[in-house]
Amino acid sequence: MKDRYKEYCTGCGLCGSVLQVSFIKDAKGYEVPDLSEGSRSFCEKVCPAAGKASAQMSSGNIWGRKKSVYLGWAKDPVIREKASSGGIITAVCCYLLESGLVDAVIHTKASGKIPYETETVVSVTVEDVLACMGSRYSVSAPLKNILQTVDANKRYAFVGKPCDVSALHLYMNDNPKLKSNILYLLSFFCAGQPSEDAQKRLLEHLKMNTEMCRKIQYRGNGWPGYTMAEDNSGRTEKMTYAESWGHILGRDVRHSCRFCLDGIGEFADISCGDAWYITPDNRPDFSEALGRNVIFARTEKGDALLKQIHNSGGVYLEQYDENQLSIIQRYQLERRAGMRAMLSAMKLCGRSVPSYDIQTLKSFEKLLPRKNRIRRFWGTIKRIVLGKI
Repeated sequence: MKDRYKEYCTGCGLCGSVLQVSFIKDAKGYEVPDLSEGSRSFCEKVCPAAGKASAQMSSGNIWGRKKSVYLGWAKDPVIREKASSGGIITAVCCYLLESGLVDAVIHTKASGKIPYETETVVSVTVEDVLACMGSRYSVSAPLKNILQTVDANKRYAFVGKPCDVSALHLYMNDNPKLKSNILYLLSFFCAGQPSEDAQKRLLEHLKMNTEMCRKIQYRGNGWPGYTMAEDNSGRTEKMTYAESWGHILGRDVRHSCRFCLDGIGEFADISCGDAWYITPDNRPDFSEALGRNVIFARTEKGDALLKQIHNSGGVYLEQYDENQLSIIQRYQLERRAGMRAMLSAMKLCGRSVPSYDIQTLKSFEKLLPRKNRIRRFWGTIKRIVLGKI
């Protein structure tokens, strides 16, 4: 049976920072850690596949622990327009710096060398933050140098994928000094991390290649915004979000992403998703519109911060009916609720699986009709037989 921590690695990079583990690129372009026996014991403490995070999840609500749920967006029209959806995370980061609540923000931006790659940066001004706006539907490892980045005399906010935040949250629980430096954890709803191969196919569809392309924008400048690539001569090509994610990027994500139990940022102080409008036939509406977020204040600290920014005029907030999420974020609901069925199929076929807490899985699956769970079970077996898993 394969090593669980290699097979279900999320690529967060934390083992590289803490243990100086080395990484190699696999065939799909993902960086995979070279784990020794000692580093595996470290993974047992922080890796989402180890189960400690799942045991801490809120089993009473499929959408995770929360203090409040809001509908909202950045009041600054430029941020709202250029960010991937409502611009809440950007607005929060700007406020944290402007108010002096933190000294810097650790987050991700487009690589200055290869446009579809990413780099982790430390922003100390609002201008720095604004330069990083927009989603990066590509490989990132924001914890790879986290200990080397953090200055013991400074306060930070960290923005990352749900799996990054989960690993950092668990690590900080055992390392209170780091917890005193990183004061806010911010995240967003995530459906998976596309491979480097997927980036190249995307460019091919946009009539470009890696040598020609100097810039790629996955979303933003509208909501959901177009995926756009620009070549060295200034020529641009674009496609819709539904085309880029639905037909290319979303079809080729990490193996661990297919079996992720937390695509909703449950361990962040604040996590955001797209608050899509709903069509008459009860589907998410991806027509271009003014961006808006569904915002989960998952901790008292996160909720207090959001209210503070709202009162200052930085963001608009109103209470949100999370029941609408079963329509607009159906994938997140069904992935969580169908996880036990998928893992049962994997085990039946002799495959290794993440060690998720069984009581958490049982509580989630109650929200998925039995026929849907059966379909996911047999669908997983079919993909295994066809060599797709």
